Amino acid sequence: MRENVTVIFKSFERQKMAKRLYENLQKYYPGVRVVIADDSRKPLDLKGDSLTIVQLPFNSGLSYGLNQALERVDTPYVMRMDDDELLTVRTRLGKQVEFLERYSEIDIVGFCVLTAIRCQNPDEAVSEFTRFSMKDAPKPLLIPHMTRVDGNHFVMGKVPNVYVARTDKIRSIGWDSNIRMMDHQDFFWRASGNLVTTIALGTAVFHYHNPFDRYYQRFRQDVSGDKEYIIKKNKKF
Repeated sequence: MRENVTVIFKSFERQKMAKRLYENLQKYYPGVRVVIADDSRKPLDLKGDSLTIVQLPFNSGLSYGLNQALERVDTPYVMRMDDDELLTVRTRLGKQVEFLERYSEIDIVGFCVLTAIRCQNPDEAVSEFTRFSMKDAPKPLLIPHMTRVDGNHFVMGKVPNVYVARTDKIRSIGWDSNIRMMDHQDFFWRASGNLVTTIALGTAVFHYHNPFDRYYQRFRQDVSGDKEYIIKKNKKF
C-alpha cells in the first residue's frame, strides 16, 4: 500500500477530524502516503513522515483543493476521501487495489458508506446509486450500468464520494475548480464514457455527518453560485 496508493482529502475548519482521519489511515496502513489540501482560516497543525499538507487560501473550495492534492500524487492509485470519514475493518482497500490490478478495464472502485446518525446497513445504502445510469450524460457508459463484474462488484454511473482509482484516469477528468462544493455529480457526469466505475459490495467506510455544526454548514451550504454555474455549463447538453 505504501508504494501503490496515496490518499487525498480536502480539509476545511475541522482540524480534529483531519487529524483523526490521518491517524486512522496510519493505523490500518502504516506509512501510507496522505495528501491533505487545507483551506481553513487557521493552518492545519499536523505532522507525519508520510504526510503532505497543501495550504490553500481560505475557503478555496472542494474542487480546487482536490485538484491541488492530486497534483502531488505520484503513486499508480489514489484514494479520494472526505475529512469526516474513517476506514473500518470492512473497507478492505488492499482487496480493491487487487481488483483493479485484475480488471484493467475498470478505473474506479467505490466503497459503501455507513453514516453515523442513520446507522444504515452500508450495502443497503448503495440502493440509491442504482438509479444513476448516466443516460443523459454527454457520453454513454463504456460498460452498461449495473453490469456485474464479479461476485461483489457492479458497474455504476456514480458511486459515493469515497473511492480508489487509477491516478492517471482520475487526472484525465479532474475536478472543475469553478465548482466550489457540488463536485460529485459533475465529476461522474464528465467521467461517463471515459472511465468505468464500480461499487464494491461488502465494504464499509464510516461517515460522521454533523448537520448541527452551524459555522461549518454556513460554508458547506453556500452553493447558490455552484448551482447557477452548473446549470449554465450543462445547457449545451
